[in-house]
Amino acid sequence: MDWQGGISVFGLGFALVMWVVTMIWPTLPRRLILCLLFLGLALMLVWPVSLIFDLFHLPKPANEPATYIEVTDIIYRLDLFEIEPANTIKVDVNFKNKGPLHAKDVTFGFVLAIRLPSITKTQEYEMFYELLKNRKGSPKADMGVGVSGWKTIVTSMLNKKETDDFQNKTTRLYSLGFIHYRDKNGQQTHEFCRWLDPPNVWHLCDGGHNQMVSGDTPY
Repeated sequence: MDWQGGISVFGLGFALVMWVVTMIWPTLPRRLILCLLFLGLALMLVWPVSLIFDLFHLPKPANEPATYIEVTDIIYRLDLFEIEPANTIKVDVNFKNKGPLHAKDVTFGFVLAIRLPSITKTQEYEMFYELLKNRKGSPKADMGVGVSGWKTIVTSMLNKKETDDFQNKTTRLYSLGFIHYRDKNGQQTHEFCRWLDPPNVWHLCDGGHNQMVSGDTPY
C-alpha cells in the first residue's frame, strides 16, 4: 500500500472513532464532532482521488516528477563518416532513467536543425515548438531505474554550400527534442535543446528548453 492508501485507511479509522465517541458522549460540542468527522472523510478520499488520476493519466498539478529521465549525452558521429557534398549529419542522443522510480509510457522525439549563429533567444524558443509541435513520438515503453536508451538522428541531405557553411561555422547545428513519460505524479516531460561547437562540444540553448515540465505540453 502506498502513502495515499495509508492516509485513506487512517481517515476511515479516524471517522469511525469519532462516530463511536458521539455515541458514548452525546454531550460533546456538535460543531467539534462534525469538524472531526469531515476531517476523517476528507482523508478517506485521498486514495480514491489518486486512483482516478492514475486511471485516466491525469496530471497532478504542482507536483514535482517522482522520477527523472534526462538526456545524458549527445555525440556528433565523426567516427562513422565525414561530411561531403550531399551528405548528412548524424548525432546520437543518449538518455537515462536516473530514478528513483520506474517510468511508464516513455516516448521521445528528437530533431536536428541547422540555423544561423545569429539566431536570437526568442527565435530559438519559437524554433523548438515549431519543429516539435507535429512530431510523432517513438512507440511507448516502460523504463526501469538506471536503464539507458539512445537514438541516432540524421539531418536531411546537405548540398555543398550547406556543408561548407557548417564546416566554416557560419551555420550552427541544433539538437532538440522531448521525452514524455508517466510516473506516480502524472505526466512528465524532459525538454532539451543544445547546439554544437565542433567537433563535439554542446552548449545549452538560450531559449530555456533544458528543463522538466509536469502536465500537458503543446507538442
